[in-house]
Amino acid sequence: MPHIIKVFRKKLIRKIFFGGFDGYVYALNLSTGKLLWKFKTVGHRYFPAGEVQGSPTVFHNLVFIGARDYNVYALDQDYGFCHWNKAFTHGWGLTNSIQDSILYIGSSDERISIAAVPETGKELWNVKMEFLVFGNFAYSKNNLYVGTTNGKLHALKKTSGEKLWTYETETYLLNRFKYFKPDDSYRDDIYSIIKSNEQFLEVECELGGVFSTPYFSNDILLFSSTNGPLYCLSSWD
Repeated sequence: MPHIIKVFRKKLIRKIFFGGFDGYVYALNLSTGKLLWKFKTVGHRYFPAGEVQGSPTVFHNLVFIGARDYNVYALDQDYGFCHWNKAFTHGWGLTNSIQDSILYIGSSDERISIAAVPETGKELWNVKMEFLVFGNFAYSKNNLYVGTTNGKLHALKKTSGEKLWTYETETYLLNRFKYFKPDDSYRDDIYSIIKSNEQFLEVECELGGVFSTPYFSNDILLFSSTNGPLYCLSSWD
């Protein structure tokens, strides 16, 4: 008499992931809205709630998301526990995305861009950015593109993070020496010019800061900045 083998297949549940300013990352059943799990961030002395401001990226069984507690988390898609986290020293790591099975992370006050192995968080390269990174990355075949909040768009080589070129907005060129030295470090008297955190944000807007994520359309690279225009670059690679 033949053996009868029963195969039990796990029902595939489509999920939606998002974070909140209560410091939790949530996973909901996309069809019903039922809560499947929630994960609490660690928190930070300056942001004790660990507000989750970043957008999630999903790869294989992991959900990547950054929070204001200076951490980027790799969470289990099914159960919500943390596989690994990357802690930053000086600021948020809010932007992350996957391209060609590589995790790319941008940090604000840390002023760095990172390529890492998604499954472990091991860094493949780590490059210094001259200013804050808030928008996410756009990709061509060989390069990636990201803006900084002092009014620039940077092209980096995917394999090494090497900086290939930088596009400078006209408002950056017009206003840079009000706040920066020729090497783009702050002037020595900057705290007599900028006296509050709110004023720092106003300066970034005056410079044409790029908070947006660049976008490709028909081989045209588009991005917006706080000075108003939509930029379209045709020679980008």
